Amino acid sequence: MIDLTAATFDGVVKKHPVILVDFWAAWCAPCRAMMPVISGLAEAMPDLVIGKVDIDPELELATRFRISAIPTLMFIVEGHEVARLTGATSLPKLIAWVREHQGAVETNPNT
Repeated sequence: MIDLTAATFDGVVKKHPVILVDFWAAWCAPCRAMMPVISGLAEAMPDLVIGKVDIDPELELATRFRISAIPTLMFIVEGHEVARLTGATSLPKLIAWVREHQGAVETNPNT
């Protein structure tokens, strides 16, 4: 997992054409509940690049992406948001959600 800041975000997204970004905060109980789910996702899908944005020090990024609730997961392809999931979920549901959007990327090379 990659910690993302306003200074590093665009470079990391450019380097990784497909990336899942987790917007979270330490004080957020659902975010803390998602930590083992995100870790499980990383283990289950080791080729998936996962970035994490702590919204407290990175308010600029939260504002830029209009994050109004956390946790929020964004699936970004070629620099464009293609899907967003807000709120806590289970590992099986998260894996299915990621696979759904990865499949869309793989079947549509212009995405």
